[in-house]
Amino acid sequence: MDGCAQRARGGDRVKLLLVNYEYPPLGGGAATATQALARALNRLGVEVHVLTSSDPGLPGNETEDGFRVERLWTGRRHRDRCSLVEMALFLTSASLRLPSLLWSGGFDGAVLFFGLPCGLLGLPLKHLFGIPYIISLRGGDVPGTEPSLNGLHALLRPLRRHLYRCAAAVAATSEGLRQRSLAADPLPVTVIPNGVDRVQDPGGPSGAETRILFVGRLAEQKNVALLLHAFAAISRKEAHLQIAGDGPLRDSLEILADDLQLSGRVTFSGWLDRSEMPALYRRSTLLILPSHYEGMSNAVLEAMAAGLPVIATAVEGIGELIADGQTGIIVPPGDAPALARAMDRLLDDATLREQLGTRAREHVEKCFSWDAAAQAYLRLLPLPQPEFNYAGNHR
Repeated sequence: MDGCAQRARGGDRVKLLLVNYEYPPLGGGAATATQALARALNRLGVEVHVLTSSDPGLPGNETEDGFRVERLWTGRRHRDRCSLVEMALFLTSASLRLPSLLWSGGFDGAVLFFGLPCGLLGLPLKHLFGIPYIISLRGGDVPGTEPSLNGLHALLRPLRRHLYRCAAAVAATSEGLRQRSLAADPLPVTVIPNGVDRVQDPGGPSGAETRILFVGRLAEQKNVALLLHAFAAISRKEAHLQIAGDGPLRDSLEILADDLQLSGRVTFSGWLDRSEMPALYRRSTLLILPSHYEGMSNAVLEAMAAGLPVIATAVEGIGELIADGQTGIIVPPGDAPALARAMDRLLDDATLREQLGTRAREHVEKCFSWDAAAQAYLRLLPLPQPEFNYAGNHR
């Protein structure tokens, strides 16, 4: 690292590699976080190179907001999800690309999103090229979050712990996720919350229609079936539910909506372009997140930044965003009647909605910043600390 330090002290820009098998328009919250972190690091004067998966119709290499995005072939078939085979193909493609990329790149460090699969690239980064790496835990990569992966997590425990020990640091997006990681692997974990982009003019719901919003991947984790059951039970039958997202459960959820006689009251809009999200939040009345678990929800952060009141389940990562009754409403996980009552309560009380939305926006503007997150990642790497133009506050 001496050469890197001398180069940084000599005035050259620090250069970081960000690796995630998902990157917009592929993937969900971790993909969005990778993009936001890359932008923040670039604003701080860091040279960033992102390594991710390709998709038909996307360029293999491009410059985005001043940093490089390189997409590798993985045979990926769906934008909203990635199979274990496709993850393995990404690792293979990335491993083949690393030597030429690193020999020519002069990287000072790397941030690897997800302990597995991307964390596996940490070993060649460190042992073959002397590049320190951070593993960024996002949720499903932590044992105990996804029951279907319990066997795989147990099988890979020795390798996972070796990856963590060799890392310059392991970071989690919330204290709840940190505690879950510690329970599985008693190794140090630092909390670096996600950030959120500032909304200049959040405005308010446009039009008279009452619109309930869900944003996220349609997978077991998000528990959208519970939302549909709760929505069917609310008293405000004129309300409309928009489900923005896609995933493996979409077909079954559409069938469930029909079975619950919600035809005409529920819209499945699929994935929306990021540019459409501000208007979507503005025309919505409230956001619902009924998840079984969360690392730290970008959708909740974005809704709060837009002044939109949020109802979410009491799971990891939510209590660090929402103070129940102050900046949102928290309900027990898996309790459809409680969720329906919370929706009725907010739909019937415009004053409470306004108060929660205002406090929520003030809270995230004060405590959650992508620039602060970028600063925190930089401080975890064994780099000289140049005079970056740090902005924002970090909790």
